[in-house]
Amino acid sequence: MASAQRRPFRRRTPSPAVEQAVGRAMRVDDAVREFRERRALRRGRVPIVVPYTGYGSTSWVRVLGRVLITTQLPSESPQESFRGWRSFTGVPVDGAPVRVTVGDAVHHVVADKGGVIDVRVEADLEPGWHRITLETEGEGRRSPRCARRSSCSTRRPRSASCPTSTTR
Repeated sequence: MASAQRRPFRRRTPSPAVEQAVGRAMRVDDAVREFRERRALRRGRVPIVVPYTGYGSTSWVRVLGRVLITTQLPSESPQESFRGWRSFTGVPVDGAPVRVTVGDAVHHVVADKGGVIDVRVEADLEPGWHRITLETEGEGRRSPRCARRSSCSTRRPRSASCPTSTTR
């Protein structure tokens, strides 16, 4: 049996029509996302941070989370409140500024186009579990659910904290 000769991999360039269609689809996607974001803010919704468990060492921490505009206020356990289909109903916030507090150090980061926070920040920590605080400004507006609660104020930043494990 003769061995099959492998042809070298050749990257095919898409045709101009395909490139044009992909570009148009990306512009439509951006327009829909921006419309949903403006509409949610107009309706009084506020951006919140949904934190995820991170990891790191004694000198750095990987911070993970997502910034969403949603009708649901974060509970004591944000991971529980955004499980299942509810995680798809929030509107991701493009380029949201987020303040990350690790111990005494404060870092300012920006969420990506999908509202995802995935950054590595410098920290001076002992080995073990630590709490990290993620905060984003709520645009100074109240959501309808927040207006019914007396503990909410219009200028209070929306924040969440998540545990992070560090090792030597």
